[in-house]
Amino acid sequence: AEHVKCDGEKLAAEHVKCDEFRTSNSKVPRSRPPLRGSVSSEVAQEPVPEHGQEGDSDPWPFCDDVQSDGADAIEEDALSDPEDVEPEEELHDVAQEEEPPSTEAEVRKLLVDGIPKVLEPLKDLEDTWSFQELCRRVLKYLSGGLSVLAGAEALAWTDLVATFLEKSVNSYNNACCDKKWFLKASVGMQAVVTEAAWMLVQKDADNGEVEAMVAKKFQEITEAKLWEDTIWAAVQIAFKDRALQDRLCQALKRTYPAAQKEATDKGGSGIACCKTFVGRWIHDSMNRAYMMVGTAGSGVLTEEKVLELFRQLIAPASQDTF
Repeated sequence: AEHVKCDGEKLAAEHVKCDEFRTSNSKVPRSRPPLRGSVSSEVAQEPVPEHGQEGDSDPWPFCDDVQSDGADAIEEDALSDPEDVEPEEELHDVAQEEEPPSTEAEVRKLLVDGIPKVLEPLKDLEDTWSFQELCRRVLKYLSGGLSVLAGAEALAWTDLVATFLEKSVNSYNNACCDKKWFLKASVGMQAVVTEAAWMLVQKDADNGEVEAMVAKKFQEITEAKLWEDTIWAAVQIAFKDRALQDRLCQALKRTYPAAQKEATDKGGSGIACCKTFVGRWIHDSMNRAYMMVGTAGSGVLTEEKVLELFRQLIAPASQDTF
């Protein structure tokens, strides 16, 4: 019991000493509840003078100023020290300079800049889309050919250009060939596509070779599309049955190359060559059409209807068709 009492008195004395030290060194005095049953209860309950009263002294009168000045100085040093900021900015700038734009990005930017210049003088002829929508759609059609870049390493530059033109120009022609401004925009669009193709293969080809190839291929693709549309329009004028229209279009398309080859091989004057071509094309195409239609062909493919069909093919009623 004596040992317990002695230890309790020592512990209470230590708490009293600690409380006195904390109270004398703090701006806002705090009171600590006395230990229950200790000899320091009377001392712990003594009133402590409030801050600002007589006898009160702040042991750290410059503590706030020193702390604030030090924090401000640290912040100013952190902001004014170039070594903490400049290296990261310099590395970021160098990284940007070392990453040149990709070929696809350069071609796309070329199309974005070139397409509005071609279409702006013709925008009044567009009666469906706004000018912004028109440019957006044409950009989508022509940029579709950029998918060829995925396997560009395995292709010769001629194959790369041909594939790019087939995808981009065919998509553009299929969507816009019936527009009033289509033929008038052909020259400008060909120039834009030529520049885009040159940008794709400029490391491997000569500019003159690329320009000649694009001019030829662009014309072939465009004329083929207009030729198909002209055949379809002529068939629709001469015949009203939809099933018969499809069969006649197939017969005319499949027999056209042979008639053209025979007229070219035979040669002669322009009129003689034209007669050879038209005669062979009428003969072969209508024979094929009779076979496709069957016994009903004699009552449908009359002489008047066939003459009307080829009159539309040779001299189309619309001046805007091929």
